[in-house]
Amino acid sequence: MTVLLSLSAYAQQEEEKKEPPSEGFNDTLRRMQIKRAEEEHKKLVKSSKQAAEIASTLLQNSNGTKLDRGAEKKLKEIEKAAKQIRNNIGGSNDDKDFVVPKTLDDAIKQLEETSKTLSQQMEKTSRQMISATIIVTASDMLRLIKILREYVN
Repeated sequence: MTVLLSLSAYAQQEEEKKEPPSEGFNDTLRRMQIKRAEEEHKKLVKSSKQAAEIASTLLQNSNGTKLDRGAEKKLKEIEKAAKQIRNNIGGSNDDKDFVVPKTLDDAIKQLEETSKTLSQQMEKTSRQMISATIIVTASDMLRLIKILREYVN
């Protein structure tokens, strides 16, 4: 028991001897964090653009009542981008004010419009901005993808 107490006291003394990090170190650390956040934001903007481009090609994979199997891969890519964006901004699942499309073509067109809107909104925001409209738009995209999966062969 005395050995444990002496080890604990020794560890506490060693902790007290350590010097706090210098200002230069803290500044460098902050700059690195800012740079990482900026790079992450650029990746999100890029993935939102890619999702919009992929969504615009989905109509080609449709025969009016069903989507071909290649559409599933495209839907997964769009879903991944929408989830990344929504989660990074701090959003969660929300079912308010969502209008369910009646046909496959309407769903594809709505996904295309929503993904373009998301891409435009992402380009306008900074890495420090939390946008409720982006969260809602990303959530709408995820709901549309869920609906479109029902049309895949």
